[in-house]
Amino acid sequence: MRLTIPECIHPAEARGCRIGLGVHTMKTAKEEVRDLLERLPDSASLDEIQYHIYVRRKIQKGLDAERRGAVISQEEAERRMAQWLEK
Repeated sequence: MRLTIPECIHPAEARGCRIGLGVHTMKTAKEEVRDLLERLPDSASLDEIQYHIYVRRKIQKGLDAERRGAVISQEEAERRMAQWLEK
């Protein structure tokens, strides 16, 4: 059984934040994996668990890049793709 991203990752959790009483603290990697395991069905295979950890990490990397300003606009991405496809 393969879950979609919204079923296994809450947006605030994808950012690694623990929200409560107005305090934001970072979760440890172990806490994030525990939370993820709690959301997956008991029948989840090791491959499915590994996949969800991988997806969660990729989302976190993207959010971190956005926070650093290390992203490009959709228009710039399309321009670059058009150049690559012309070659």
